[in-house]
Amino acid sequence: MHLKKGIEVGRMVKVGTYFSERLKSNVLDENGQQIPIQMGYYELGISRLLAMVVEQSSDQQGINWPAEIAPFDLHIVQTNMDDKSQTDLTNQVEKMMMEAGYQVLVDDREERGGVKFADADLIGCPVRITVGNNAEEGVVGIKLKQTQATVEVKQEELVSTLSILLSSEN
Repeated sequence: MHLKKGIEVGRMVKVGTYFSERLKSNVLDENGQQIPIQMGYYELGISRLLAMVVEQSSDQQGINWPAEIAPFDLHIVQTNMDDKSQTDLTNQVEKMMMEAGYQVLVDDREERGGVKFADADLIGCPVRITVGNNAEEGVVGIKLKQTQATVEVKQEELVSTLSILLSSEN
């Protein structure tokens, strides 16, 4: 036998007949006699469940949210808020991704790119889209948080490329 640490994220509690007797909630047994219902309930600790996911899926850079429960699907990071071509492309990409059904977080803070990248890693969205120096050519960077894989694509290829990348991760 090995002793391991664990966490209780859910449990079942058997109440017995305490409430059913008071409520006169009965069923018929195999002999046709009325007997109180055996009652129980289930608890699921959502905050404990999320804490467990964070603990199990984090690395040195931050959380790696599983896609199924990530607060956002995509994190769009614009590296230079003073660059009009980046701002225009960021807005277009955000609109395109939302129309494709993705939940999108856009980092439009006046911060250096490195700070935004570090924060994106801490937040842990499954995909980061970077709008940077190649914005005038309509090129964005994609980074998958789980595998750290990166690729640059033209804006018009973004939806199809994301679909391929995300299906290959599962």
